[in-house]
Amino acid sequence: MKRMKLYYTLSIIFFSLGSVSILFMPLSLRYANSSGKVTLIINGLVFWLSFIMGYIMAWLAGKEHKARYGNPKARRAGMFRVFSNPYAKAADILTVISFVGFAGMLIFGVSSSYVCIILLFLFVLSIHMHALLNGLVFDTLINKGKEK
Repeated sequence: MKRMKLYYTLSIIFFSLGSVSILFMPLSLRYANSSGKVTLIINGLVFWLSFIMGYIMAWLAGKEHKARYGNPKARRAGMFRVFSNPYAKAADILTVISFVGFAGMLIFGVSSSYVCIILLFLFVLSIHMHALLNGLVFDTLINKGKEK
């Protein structure tokens, strides 16, 4: 249980770090000329490695869950479930709001790049949290915590 919780927590940290790197992309572009594109490379590495590590940690948490509790009965994957608990409800609502806001900006041609970057950050973060918080591992961690 401890390893599953560790992997799950690390996946949240990595997904959050990858999402935050989106916020630094405009700064990386601004300072790319003076630093010889080092900031772009570092930001790109943080972005990709964070998401790769987040997916690996989520997979390891799922693998630990499967080894400990066996195959789950027929149920949808976390990506296809919505509003399964209060935490997931918040992530699901944020996903919809950020997607609608981001799509609306693109459709109506609003040119505020900072607002666009913030909405993209919120969407990427919330879609990952949506999948994690609606998933079986989170349900198990929450339910086992209540039993103590």
